[in-house]
Amino acid sequence: KEVEEFHPLVKEHYREIFGENSIFVEGNRLESESGKGSIPDGFVLTLGEAPQWHIIEMELSTHQLYDHIVNQVGRFINGVKNTATQRKVIEAIYHYIQEDKRRKTEVEEAIGSGEIYKLVTEVVSKSPILTIIIEKRTQELDEALDLLRYSPIKVVEFQTFVSKDDKLRRAFL
Repeated sequence: KEVEEFHPLVKEHYREIFGENSIFVEGNRLESESGKGSIPDGFVLTLGEAPQWHIIEMELSTHQLYDHIVNQVGRFINGVKNTATQRKVIEAIYHYIQEDKRRKTEVEEAIGSGEIYKLVTEVVSKSPILTIIIEKRTQELDEALDLLRYSPIKVVEFQTFVSKDDKLRRAFL
């Protein structure tokens, strides 16, 4: 079950995927200048020497990837070109960091300064990495992504395994 099981596991383990100096923020609407848009599953801001941001879409390979990916992710691409949308993303990430003292301190330590708003603005002003997190990469997914003609796109296979003898132990790939 994608939303009930897969999404929460990815969110819980996003630092294993993106690194310790990363922040996951719930997605908000990315809207093009014509008003077309869509809501990604989240944004990830990676900090360090070369900060980046990712637009995250979590999918299961059993879905109709071709139609869904081309339609939804295509809207993300058009939406992030809109400067008004970029400002909304900047504000959302900045406020998410600011609302928790511990999170704010972690970010300040990771960037070596208190200029969080400046950093978020600089990073989000650049093109994002479109990151598709899926439990199994398929040819259908690759064909759909080729159609988008966007770079960079990153595909992360995220699988979870439960031991047969102990349902509480999990392993992730």
